[in-house]
Amino acid sequence: GVAEMAYYLLRSEPDRYQRAEFNPQVFQSWADQEAVTAVRNAILFKQLDRVLQALEEIDVPVVLLKGADLARSVYPQPGLRSMGDLDLLVPRSRYAEALAQVKSQGYEEFHPEASLRLDGLLSHNAHLRKAGPTSTVLELHWTLVGTPAFRYAAPAEWFWEHVELAMAADRGQAAARR
Repeated sequence: GVAEMAYYLLRSEPDRYQRAEFNPQVFQSWADQEAVTAVRNAILFKQLDRVLQALEEIDVPVVLLKGADLARSVYPQPGLRSMGDLDLLVPRSRYAEALAQVKSQGYEEFHPEASLRLDGLLSHNAHLRKAGPTSTVLELHWTLVGTPAFRYAAPAEWFWEHVELAMAADRGQAAARR
């Protein structure tokens, strides 16, 4: 997961990182990986923007998690953070509504609940996939931790009071700052 950043650093500051000492074939494989990641992320971010817009239409607050946030906020270019899926957090009280809205965008659950009506107690997200030429996987989280014991230690109310929400209207940035 570091080939993209290694390529970026060697390309942008070859003398500082002594690019001349690197095997050209390795450097080229990193360049290829960076290109693949950049294209894949562009597709994922296009899908993300559509989901954020759909959730904004029903006024569901959303927090971007993991790669979806880091690629735009920490990395110098979104294509430098490899992502396999999109992770979103919504308030538990709005989860069912958010799930229905995401499904209306063509996403289907692909890890159906194994224990009838126990997922809400034992799990922390739904796994969804949107079929197409480039399948998109989305995890819709209702909490950051999976077990009830941890949920009591980190109250969700505190988190929602201190979070930076993702806003579909601000697609060029990772999140709207509060």
